[in-house]
Amino acid sequence: MTGSPLPHGGAVSRLNTPDGQTVIELVLDKRSITAGEQLAVRLVNRSDVPLMTGLPIREMRWNGQRWVRIERLGVWPAIGILLKPGQSTEAQTWPFGGLPEPGRYRLTKPATYEGHPERRDVDRELVATATFEVTDG
Repeated sequence: MTGSPLPHGGAVSRLNTPDGQTVIELVLDKRSITAGEQLAVRLVNRSDVPLMTGLPIREMRWNGQRWVRIERLGVWPAIGILLKPGQSTEAQTWPFGGLPEPGRYRLTKPATYEGHPERRDVDRELVATATFEVTDG
């Protein structure tokens, strides 16, 4: 899997499949926000195969040396979302709780696809990432 930057801070995660290349993109409406602003996040299926995803989006913050996962209290509903080729999820609004501190953040969202059963490559996971900055304003 490789990642490459895209406009609006999204990144593409690629994985070769027997049917071609599966590509997903995590799209942000902004690359930078000030504390108190919100960000719209959605996952786009740019592949030629259907993908399954859910509501959870993982949050991380750069601490100057590495990405640190942000743990939130609460749960995400266990809802399966089928994305046909070209479809996207509805936009989710970030932050998911509380006001973020200024810094660099990364969001990640997984999706899976079913491969060819005879090749035993079913339920492959893809992960899309997007980074952005939160500033003081």
